Amino acid sequence: AEQSNHIVEDKLVQLCVNVEQGTDMVISSDTLQKKFNQDNRIEQMRQKYILTCLINNLIKNSQNADIAILYHRSGNVITSNSIKLSQKKMEDLDAAMKNPEVSSGWLSMHPREYCIFSTEKNAVSYYKKITSIYSGEVIGIIQVDVSENAIAKCYEESPGTKVFIVDEKGQIISSSDKTKIYKQL
Repeated sequence: AEQSNHIVEDKLVQLCVNVEQGTDMVISSDTLQKKFNQDNRIEQMRQKYILTCLINNLIKNSQNADIAILYHRSGNVITSNSIKLSQKKMEDLDAAMKNPEVSSGWLSMHPREYCIFSTEKNAVSYYKKITSIYSGEVIGIIQVDVSENAIAKCYEESPGTKVFIVDEKGQIISSSDKTKIYKQL
């Protein structure tokens, strides 16, 4: 059981590291920096296409991330790999963007509502502020969602074992018993 716990822990750490490193690659992109600092509409359309490609590659290469969204500091979505989602957690991102103490972090498990068919998926979100390389000011934020299903893949190879993954507040964010999600441990 101890060895199985270490394997699950290692997989969860790797999942988080992959998302964080992929996010770092996107926000350090010269195209992203220029997009957030320009007013030229034709150039913005070209760069939006490139940013959409970057976001799609982040999702494709991480194999764990479900959705990635780039927000301008105004709160407007610049681009996303999914047009089917609602923005329920924007208030959390807005608060994070205004907090000078925090540059990145993970938001707790939350339902991510997809507008199409009104379906929901449980997800945790990683966010990172985008700081202009030109002015040093915060110009946006990137959010990457990791679904509970991706987290569950880290421990699914341990059949018959009860697994509870909890956040810093003791709330269950993933479990082999899906009825326990969002409950306190």
